[in-house]
Amino acid sequence: MTDQDVRASLAKAIASDRSIGEGHAGELADNYLEWKAKLDGRSVAPWEERKARRYIDRRWLFEGRPSVVFAGQGKGKSNFAAWVIEKVLETRPGWDVYTNIPFPWDEDGGGSPEARPCDRLHAISSLSEVLRGAAESVKAGRKPAVVVDEMDQAVTSHNWMSEDARSWQLLLNIERHLRIRGPLLIYHAYRHVPVVLREGTMLKNLLQVIVKDGKHWEICREEEGFLNVPPTVLPYLAYGLRGFDIDVDVQDLERHLSGSAEAVVGQVVTYLDRQRKMAEAAAAQENEVELTKKDRADIRAFVFKRLDEGASVREIADETKVPKSNVGRIRTAWVAERIRRLPPRA
Repeated sequence: MTDQDVRASLAKAIASDRSIGEGHAGELADNYLEWKAKLDGRSVAPWEERKARRYIDRRWLFEGRPSVVFAGQGKGKSNFAAWVIEKVLETRPGWDVYTNIPFPWDEDGGGSPEARPCDRLHAISSLSEVLRGAAESVKAGRKPAVVVDEMDQAVTSHNWMSEDARSWQLLLNIERHLRIRGPLLIYHAYRHVPVVLREGTMLKNLLQVIVKDGKHWEICREEEGFLNVPPTVLPYLAYGLRGFDIDVDVQDLERHLSGSAEAVVGQVVTYLDRQRKMAEAAAAQENEVELTKKDRADIRAFVFKRLDEGASVREIADETKVPKSNVGRIRTAWVAERIRRLPPRA
C-alpha cells in the first residue's frame, strides 16, 4: 500500500468516526502522519524529560500503583488518555503501551494497519492480554505501561464484590511484580470508582478532566493547579469501542507464582498458556457435543422418513451403518409418535 493509500484510508476512517468533512479529516491524518514520521529516533529535550519524569513516571503511570482519571461524557477523558500515550511514545522509547482505546489501524478500525505509529503500541481487550503482554515486555527488558478506557464496563463501585472485581483487585496488589506502569484507569464518574481505590492506599493519583474557557484541563486531587490537555495527535476512534474482559482468576494465578521476579514472569506465561489450552479443549469438546446432538437429530429424522416409506429396520441399519438395536429404539419412538397422531376414538 502506498503512502497516499495509507493517508486516504486513515482520513476516511477519521471522517466516518467523527462525522466530519473529508478536508478536516485529511488535516488530522496529515498531522498524525507527520508526527509518526518523526517518532523513530526522536531526541528528548531536557525540558521534555523533566515533564515526563514529573507526570508520566510519577503521576500517571507510576510503577506498581494505578491512577484513575474520571470525567463526564464528552469532557475529554479519552483524549487525555490518548494524549498520555502520545507523550509516552515520544519520551519513553523503552516502554511498551497496552491499551483498549480503539484506533483506525486496529483490525476492525477501518484504516490501514500500516498507519500504526510503531510496534510499541499494542491493542488489548482482556486481562489475559495485559498479563501476557507485560510478561513479554519484561522478558525483553522493556517496561509495560497499561491504559484502560471505559473501566465502567468492567469494574465499578457497584460490583466491587463480584468475582471479576476481586480478580482485578488482586492484580492491583501483585502488579508490581510484573513491573507494570500504572495502569491508568478511565471512568465516567467519580461514584463509579471503587471505594477501595478512592479511599485506600492502593491508588497513586485521582485525576479529573474538566472543560474551562473552552479548553480541557487535568486536575490532580493531591496537587494544586491545572494542567492544560491539548488535542492529541493520535487519531483515536472517538465513537469506537473496545471493552475490557477480566478473564483470569488472579487468585488462582497467584497460587502458581513463587520465586524471583524473573521466575514469576515465566510462570505467568506458563499459566496463561495452560489456561488457553484448557479453554480450547473445553470449546472443542462443546463443539463435539453439539455436533453429536446434530448427528443424532439428523439420523432420527432419516429413520423416521424411511419408516414412513415402509423400509425395514435391517434395511435402514444397512443404509445408515447404525446398529439395528439403535434403529429399533428409534422405531419404538416412531411408533409412539404415530399412535399419538391417531384421531381419538368416537
